[in-house]
Amino acid sequence: MRLLLILCTLLFPALAQAQSPITGRVIDSASGTPIPYATVAIQGRGVITDREGRFELHNATAAPTDSVTISHVGFDTETRTVGDLATNPDIPLQQGVYNIEPITVTNRRSRLTKLGHSSSGIGEGGWFNEEATKAGNIREAGVPIKIRRDSDILSFRMLIRRNGYERVLMRLSFYSLDGNTPGEHLVQQDIRFELTDHFTGWYELDLTPYAIRLAGDREVLVAMTLLEEEMGTDTAEPFMLGASLLGRFFHRNVGSDAWEKFSGVTLTMYLNAREYR
Repeated sequence: MRLLLILCTLLFPALAQAQSPITGRVIDSASGTPIPYATVAIQGRGVITDREGRFELHNATAAPTDSVTISHVGFDTETRTVGDLATNPDIPLQQGVYNIEPITVTNRRSRLTKLGHSSSGIGEGGWFNEEATKAGNIREAGVPIKIRRDSDILSFRMLIRRNGYERVLMRLSFYSLDGNTPGEHLVQQDIRFELTDHFTGWYELDLTPYAIRLAGDREVLVAMTLLEEEMGTDTAEPFMLGASLLGRFFHRNVGSDAWEKFSGVTLTMYLNAREYR
């Protein structure tokens, strides 16, 4: 019995330490202000910081030497160990310096065009739901869009078939796409938008304030990330877009580097653009 008590005394603090949440706050290194909606990930699973830049990451198997990756669009990615965060919970991120692709538009003819999938489709497809969020599977998903010529991106549109959220805050991102491999951010700006009152139908987001220019002859992945949500009811309902046969879209859990491709269906998401010849 005495031996059992000794073992319990030694073991229980270790278990408590292993199961304690990893907490901290992400801040701007220059101003010291919180960075909301940054991604904090360990072992391929991640969380999003709240409006005050704070996070709580649960991982029962994390060791003090395991790496935690902290990232946010427009900032340099930072890596800390679990042990470091226990003594220094504030994580400063430094704003990154990025090259903008040169696009010359002087004296070039242009036309307004739609890039992507503007058909209302014959069905619905989706990926965001409250049950997945509660399970820690915060999702990011998007569709490949062909950019044939140099283009100014004017707006983003999507057809929402079902929306179980009283309020939802999302981020729009643009990634490079090499075949079936999404890569780096192409737009180093935090583009967020909010939907309220279970909004359904066509939604359009004005992108002209961001002055987005994309070089032609490429595919890009236009993706959305769920940042905050309010259900309004106890019944979990998904957020679903119009869907069409033939095509593909990609999805992943936030914090994971690996995207999964879903073939045979694409989603009703497209860009209004000014295309230069």
